[in-house]
Amino acid sequence: MLQSIRDRASGWTAYVIIFLISIPFLLWGVNNYFNGQGKQSVAVVDGHPISIQRFSITYRNERSRLEQVYGGKLPASLTLNGLKQIVLNQMIQNAVLMHEVNRAGYKITNDELLKQLKEYPVFSEGGKFSKTRYLQVLMSQGLSPEVFESELRQSLVINQLKKGIQNSAFATSQQAHNFLKLANEQREVFILSIPINKYFSKVKVSRQEIKNYYDKNKKKFMTPQMIKLAYVEVGLSDLEKRINPTLGELKNYYKEHKSLFSQPEKAFVREIVININSKNEASSKQRLKEISKGLSKGVSFFELAKRYSESVNAVEGGAMGWVTRNQLPHQVASVVFSLNKGEVSPPILVGGKVYRFELVKKTSAKIEPFKIAESQVKEIYIRTKAQSEYNRLIQKIQSLNYQNPASLEPISKVLDLTIVKTGWIGKNNFPSILNQSNIVHAAFSQAVFDKGLNSQLFTIDGEKTVVFRVIGKHPPIEKPLSEVSDQIKTILVDKKAELIALKKANEILKYLRGKNNLGVVRKNHGILFEPIGWIGRGGNKAISPALSLAIFNSPAPSKERPSTGIWKDGNKYIVYQIDKIRHGRTSKNEEFLAIRGITKKEEQIQLQSAILALEQNASIKLYPNHLNY
Repeated sequence: MLQSIRDRASGWTAYVIIFLISIPFLLWGVNNYFNGQGKQSVAVVDGHPISIQRFSITYRNERSRLEQVYGGKLPASLTLNGLKQIVLNQMIQNAVLMHEVNRAGYKITNDELLKQLKEYPVFSEGGKFSKTRYLQVLMSQGLSPEVFESELRQSLVINQLKKGIQNSAFATSQQAHNFLKLANEQREVFILSIPINKYFSKVKVSRQEIKNYYDKNKKKFMTPQMIKLAYVEVGLSDLEKRINPTLGELKNYYKEHKSLFSQPEKAFVREIVININSKNEASSKQRLKEISKGLSKGVSFFELAKRYSESVNAVEGGAMGWVTRNQLPHQVASVVFSLNKGEVSPPILVGGKVYRFELVKKTSAKIEPFKIAESQVKEIYIRTKAQSEYNRLIQKIQSLNYQNPASLEPISKVLDLTIVKTGWIGKNNFPSILNQSNIVHAAFSQAVFDKGLNSQLFTIDGEKTVVFRVIGKHPPIEKPLSEVSDQIKTILVDKKAELIALKKANEILKYLRGKNNLGVVRKNHGILFEPIGWIGRGGNKAISPALSLAIFNSPAPSKERPSTGIWKDGNKYIVYQIDKIRHGRTSKNEEFLAIRGITKKEEQIQLQSAILALEQNASIKLYPNHLNY
């Protein structure tokens, strides 16, 4: 388990940038709500604008954070348009909350702010908060302590308001009982599958039917709208190629940023982990005694870990590998790094578990000499300089784009960027650099397609930015009947076969509801229902989740008659019958956990209701055309 603790702790070190970005994301730079940067806004909350510039910065930061969390790309379920809407909603919500916080007089003291800063391992050295480290980390991200602390302070004060609202929520035993009754419910089910394709051979479609369908649905059979685009782009990798630092520049950068090229003190450690709880307390204490006895007799820590440890690394003799102080909880780090080589720690209680550690070997902290770190220095130097130039160019493009909304020429001339032109393209064949759903959507939007304006700026893979405009349009054309005849025939066959299958399903359902049992249905119709057995709300491998949900949304069966229904499940209809229903027993522990879970849910409901009420009472004006769509 300590391994998982260490992994979580090391996450702070591995994701320093994520951490630094995520704090401003909580507040979206509330300071900037009230100074109205830029003349254009994505929204105005109670008279205070959320500028396009601030929205763009916040969106880029949040996208970068999520891409790092998910291994370099956004999860498939999250579109760029969806992320933009999430960002805007959160910015509006926090602006509304900040207004309420100021009205109610919430405050965060300097001591409370300092306490929060000390809790972030990224600002620590040797397990303690380091002002030097704090300033270095902020400087590396281009943040000033004043701005960072202001936004953190506002994040904390909003959390005060949220906790005050959530603390009013509670759940009763009756709510838990009702929840568990439903959650543990099981139903005994029989199903009959009626495949739609079973009736394809029985369907006939005439030429006249095909023509009639074509005449009524010509708009469904059109060639795609085609356009030509012109665009300019700026890429981080292109800027990096232009930077060729001298040896002197690299040495100066190394001197000014030595902390980036330092290696902290490290220890190679083994662990033994014993779980302690009320059920196994006696046996756990006995295991701890056996471990102490074995150590006193000279049994190797490696063997004792394999024999007694309850951690996943027990098979490896409890090996944790190389760790730094910042990768361990403070109370553990202080003990481990005070050990000498081969020495074993006394028992340490952390979170319901007892740990013992052996220090296998240790290395001292050191700073890599310039000669060894030179390639790394060069890489970081180039990346930093290119990122700075990239940010400057993006802001310049944004300004020029605002001043010249119907031409790319000023951007091209001022920044010496080539205007690239595409051939005829449709929604499904955009060139790779522009092949993003939000870019395709924007190209056919009212502002870009109809009015002929430049698009907003779009970021691609976090390292390229483009702005484009439509320079040619080719209207959609009706496809001739001869070209789509087979396609229409397939559609009509499928529709007719589906109607036959549905009719058959309804006949069987009507027969069942006429107080005929499954045996009678089999005898009279030659149809065999498949027994699925007892299923819970978690579903069953034999049926789809959608069908399972439909079954549990159906009325419960009575003593007199079962419950029945029809469900279209993909390319087939399902007739189902629910014969019996039962509820499992619940323990006091389950009830306790259910009360906790329902209370947590109630806390969220209370909070969302309060936020919704505040938003409804606020004056909010949205400008969706400014969201880079």
